Amino acid sequence: MGLNIIAEIEKDISDDDYASRIKCMKYLFNIYVKKEENNKAEKVLLNGIKFIENIDRKEDLADFYVLLGKFYYNTGEKQLAAKYMEKGIDIYKGMGLILKESI
Repeated sequence: MGLNIIAEIEKDISDDDYASRIKCMKYLFNIYVKKEENNKAEKVLLNGIKFIENIDRKEDLADFYVLLGKFYYNTGEKQLAAKYMEKGIDIYKGMGLILKESI
């Protein structure tokens, strides 16, 4: 049911409404995780990252990298988890959202 709702919402979103498209991707990811459809959940995040890279929304990109890192951590893929968490954190640091070094 949730997948149908997301599909209907996505049809109504304008091409340049990036924030809504990104929210739909997050909802879709969460639905797949709850349904334990990990391959589909992973694909949503990877496609989301590609989409966000092309529209230059750094904070959203960092969020998706961190979300992918958490996903990999929860599925036991610790090295991939560390890789993507680090990518997200590096973007946050570059934006000044995380201090580069503690005092």
